[in-house]
Amino acid sequence: MLQFKKASIFTRKYEEELSVEEVPKGGVLAVWGSPSSGKTTVAVKLAKYLADHKKNVILLLCDMTAPMLPCICSTSSLEHQKGSNRPYGSLGSILSSAHVTEQIIKDNMITHKKMAYLTMIGMLKGENEYYQVTHKVY
Repeated sequence: MLQFKKASIFTRKYEEELSVEEVPKGGVLAVWGSPSSGKTTVAVKLAKYLADHKKNVILLLCDMTAPMLPCICSTSSLEHQKGSNRPYGSLGSILSSAHVTEQIIKDNMITHKKMAYLTMIGMLKGENEYYQVTHKVY
């Protein structure tokens, strides 16, 4: 039997009483489903909705076959390192690290210029199967 915390969004007696602003802070929302079912679209729209309501959001795009970050939003809308055309980092940089630390994760987060509450971690061009399938090298 599953046991949820009291005052959790899953507790039935509190379900009708909580408004959006009263939902307990913190937590993880995971979007999963069959291939081509719209997981990335739902995750991006949900992240935008929460960020628009001033909730801090980290959008983790970890599907190896999903489009890379430049397909989700233009690179001009992402925060860049000073003196570089490359965003701060990527999920590929995190996964290729010998030891993943909190600092490595923070260094590889990409912030959206127009949405202060939205931070993303995802693959960049050439780091996932999507790029390799759509850009075959002969």
